Amino acid sequence: MGLLTATYGGMEIPVKITKLDRNLTPPINNNTKSLGNSNGVSFLYSNYGENTITFDYVIDNRTARNLSEFRRKTAGIIYSKEPQRLIFSDEPNLYYDAILSGQPNLNEDYLKSTGSMSFMVPDGLAHSVVEKTFNAAKNSSGILEATIVNNGTESVPIDYTITHKSENGYIGIVTKDGVIQLGDAGEQDGETRKRTEQLINYRTPEAYSAMTDGQGILGFNYPKNGTFKVVG
Repeated sequence: MGLLTATYGGMEIPVKITKLDRNLTPPINNNTKSLGNSNGVSFLYSNYGENTITFDYVIDNRTARNLSEFRRKTAGIIYSKEPQRLIFSDEPNLYYDAILSGQPNLNEDYLKSTGSMSFMVPDGLAHSVVEKTFNAAKNSSGILEATIVNNGTESVPIDYTITHKSENGYIGIVTKDGVIQLGDAGEQDGETRKRTEQLINYRTPEAYSAMTDGQGILGFNYPKNGTFKVVG
């Protein structure tokens, strides 16, 4: 293993990593159920728990002052009340949502000191910092189609960005996991609607001069005279 460093919460941990254990997978839990007096068990499902990442490190400390400054600075970087991004230099495009676990140790020695620290990864996963884009193109049926490639081991959420180049009253998205429909499906090939025109804006005092008393049109021929009677 060559020179390996790490950052936590965007800050570089000021150590040289000499040994790193990220494990092949998080702990796997296989859940089973006994079947009466039958031999063996019935498999129900499998899941994984939190992962633990541990590394050993070495630092150069030519003076006692160097060592004192290292302790204070490093403690401020690695301690957090919430999980932060832990990134190793050999995988700069991956991060772990991790939080310090247990007590990190430091073996103080002349000129060089060593130690180790562990981080718990609650979801057990490494996440990509790179967002991939997949553009849709029309297939032989004239339908926009895109193939999404996920090279990871877990499912990831998908964001759809749709730019309308003309009037459109309907959007339909079909995937192997389900269907998303927005708008009126009967309007997808309908007529182009004319944009609403603003006839008058009554937000300014000047606009009220456009209104005239008594010039409205009544839908019925109501009488325009009569008497007003108060019933007590």
